[in-house]
Amino acid sequence: MRFNIYSTMKYLILICSSLLAMQLSFAQDVNPQQEDRMPENTYNLNHIRWNVVPLLSGNITLEYERVLNKKIAVAAAVGWRPSGKMPYRSVLTDIIDDETVNTFLQDLETSTTSFTPEVRFYLSKRGYGNGFYIAPYMKFAKYDFNVPYAYDVTIAYQGQVLYDRQETILFKGDLSTFSMGLSAGFNFRLTKNIHLDWRILGPGYGQSRGNLAGRITLNADEQNGLNQQLEELQESLDDLPLKFNVDFSVHGNGADIKVNKSPWANIRSGLSIGFSF
Repeated sequence: MRFNIYSTMKYLILICSSLLAMQLSFAQDVNPQQEDRMPENTYNLNHIRWNVVPLLSGNITLEYERVLNKKIAVAAAVGWRPSGKMPYRSVLTDIIDDETVNTFLQDLETSTTSFTPEVRFYLSKRGYGNGFYIAPYMKFAKYDFNVPYAYDVTIAYQGQVLYDRQETILFKGDLSTFSMGLSAGFNFRLTKNIHLDWRILGPGYGQSRGNLAGRITLNADEQNGLNQQLEELQESLDDLPLKFNVDFSVHGNGADIKVNKSPWANIRSGLSIGFSF
């Protein structure tokens, strides 16, 4: 069964918008002076949440939030995705529209682990982990890669091709990223212990670096063929809006690809079911 991501997100936004309208309507019936006098222990200050949106890409994300006072809370999210084909690769290949890069992405398998601490500032009168919030955050993520990379080996003499074949080298490695950003959303208190957290949007920007290595015995012709193919990949990566600073070396034992300090961007969003205590 295949998910239609855009239709799913449309329904999620519709549900959250309806809940927001209900909460605003309820808030009009509450006396602000009574709300301000409500003691802190009226609210549960610990929230554990499960973000269901990342499931669309096979990612499992759990969150914890601790309310410090009426306006401030600290939170952290841990995410994990088992090894598999890169999510949304069909969308990415349509956007990138480069045959060399897209061929690389089609066979790419990746797993992900992430840790995202944040500080939440609740701006509504209800507070104590309820209502509208903004949240500056930091995100640490590591992506492990596994990709079979095909390259052509051609032997020519006096302009005539004597031998032409395709070989494959398996690259393995990882990419570590760090980004900082700001997200905004609503935390709906459905019952005393059940919450629905809607993180509307959270763009972030930072940096990345990593390494890939492929190990296989190569003769001179194979080294030349792989080197030419990697040069084409490097040129294609240079044309992307988010430019990766990539160096590579080819030798008799295979090849190494190094991603030097490069820009990185991410967008956080989510719809989380939470339990408070």
